[in-house]
Amino acid sequence: MTEYLSWRSALTLQTVFASVEQPAHPILWGGGVLYLSTLKAEQGRVAVMYRRGDKFVCLTPPPFNLRSKFSEYGGKPYWVEGEVLYFVNQSDQCLYQQKLLQADLLLQTSLRRPERLSPPPDDSELLMYADLVRVAPQTLLAIVERERLGQADDCENKSCIALLNLQKPEAGVTTLLEGADFYSNLCVDAERRQLAWVQWDHPNMPWDETQLWLAEYQFTDNGISFNKQRRVNLADSASVCQLMFANNGRLFFSADFSGHAGDSPQNYWNLYALHPDDKAGTVTQVTDGRREFGYPHWQYGDARIVMLDATNVLAFASDAHGDLPMRIDQDTLLVQPLERADFGYQNLSADGKGSAAAIMLSSQASPCLAVLDIGKNHFRPLVEYAMPLTHADISLAEHFEFPTRDGAVAYGYYYAPRNAAYPEAGQSAELPPLIVMVHGGPTARAYGFFDIQKQFWTHRGFAVFDVNHRGSNGYGRAYRDALYGGWGETDTGDIVDGIDYLVQHGKAAVDSVCIRGKSAGGYAVLRALTEYPKTFRAGACYYGIGNLATLAETTHKFEKHYADRMIGEAYDAITALRSESLFQQRSPINKIGKLRSAMIVFQGLQDKVVPPAVAHEIIDALKKLGLEYCYVEYADEGHGFRQVANNIDAW
Repeated sequence: MTEYLSWRSALTLQTVFASVEQPAHPILWGGGVLYLSTLKAEQGRVAVMYRRGDKFVCLTPPPFNLRSKFSEYGGKPYWVEGEVLYFVNQSDQCLYQQKLLQADLLLQTSLRRPERLSPPPDDSELLMYADLVRVAPQTLLAIVERERLGQADDCENKSCIALLNLQKPEAGVTTLLEGADFYSNLCVDAERRQLAWVQWDHPNMPWDETQLWLAEYQFTDNGISFNKQRRVNLADSASVCQLMFANNGRLFFSADFSGHAGDSPQNYWNLYALHPDDKAGTVTQVTDGRREFGYPHWQYGDARIVMLDATNVLAFASDAHGDLPMRIDQDTLLVQPLERADFGYQNLSADGKGSAAAIMLSSQASPCLAVLDIGKNHFRPLVEYAMPLTHADISLAEHFEFPTRDGAVAYGYYYAPRNAAYPEAGQSAELPPLIVMVHGGPTARAYGFFDIQKQFWTHRGFAVFDVNHRGSNGYGRAYRDALYGGWGETDTGDIVDGIDYLVQHGKAAVDSVCIRGKSAGGYAVLRALTEYPKTFRAGACYYGIGNLATLAETTHKFEKHYADRMIGEAYDAITALRSESLFQQRSPINKIGKLRSAMIVFQGLQDKVVPPAVAHEIIDALKKLGLEYCYVEYADEGHGFRQVANNIDAW
């Protein structure tokens, strides 16, 4: 038996981070597909590609780089309306338009250079754009965020729904609606001149409590005005997302509600429908399953419901095993599940004529472009990328449930070591070393689909435990809310309970456990290493949180009050410094002396979500105690590393 840690692998970090394309946000257009691609050979520049058949071309000339900084997390940075492509450029966050040539000429003719539509940033203000829609040939609506530059923080950021007049781009944006802290999910029914949106205010996050609003709009000499604004009557605890107007005027949306049992349909992001012409505002529940049609709104523009054809809606419902595509009749609301395979889907779009496109995730292949052809019941890969591993080399995720110390349950995915060169693995009493991976959020989630980054470890003899502790999405509202008041305790306890479960079931060696996590996952790493120092041999913290009070004082507007509810105490700059404050009791920096394992910390100096000051505090504390550590920072990275060289260095 060859010891697990002596396994050799030809899967290099260069292959992991530099050779695999990462398509995103496909749009069917001109008989082909437009999509975003990260150009690894150009320092990660994001460009729009157009593919038709086996031919493709890059539409975005350098130095343009499509990336939004809206609320720091961004989202979909481009939109197509007719023959015009609109996009957000990273360096200035301005809107640009690029006129597309006829599809049959697109692969043969030089491209037209993008033209800036929005005013350039000045020294006092930066405008950022999301959810752009065209309501007339020369009129755009968008959600706009105004960032005040030169401020100590961005708490003065203002969000609004605004108009852009393409005939007078120098005039800038005209605010149409403001007053809420945040807006999202802007959608329009141009035929009936209706629009809908979601809004919410501090201290809520969008997965806590949001409001669904409707309005009519009309064109005026000065642009557009909103009329008959009304809030849809839903329970105060509703979290609403995924808005879409059907062709018959019905507004479809996803919602879940707090305070419901785990098996209640209201505990899950199910689908609902509302017809704006219904003066009573009657909301009809369309689905009642234990699957999720929505997910936490961290980024803008990732659709999970679209108008497939003249009468049918297409939507994805998620559970722990994948996504189930469903076709829904817009008139009868009859729901028809399509063929089920254990795939996941992201970035859904459709042409309204029966075809759809999405990013397909599977257990044994990298994410790829996929299309649903007219009249078909399943998606097919449009492009299948060369795999650096054979099927015999791929470790498949095993979803499992485990008991927690307080009598609840939590979930995770286990990946066994797998390498075709070592077929005898698992045939002796030797147990593999374990790497625990903790997702961010902490409201995000782990998925059981192919991830070459995890395969890098399993191909080298490590087992991987990708944990979905309480607070993760995908298992209903009650599970997601179960972390409130217990952040830093409940999640960390779940992690250790999951490790114990795997050890007890012969899946991992008890004395060879490492842990890694990013952002909120990095906080969990620091908590785990200081609360359970005997459990771990090593830990890697990526832009994690050592001092909750410093985070609350310095983080950006979107998450300004997030930690308050997570730990169960409203932040106050004075009381948070007292020893009895939960901000102190749950801060790993105050228990760093208990650290017994090797630890490395990574930080981007452009990070506004977890600013560098948070990392510097933990490093200073380690220095004062004379504890061994390694600290690496990157001047050109923010919250989430993008550069290939930096990812290779930090992995």
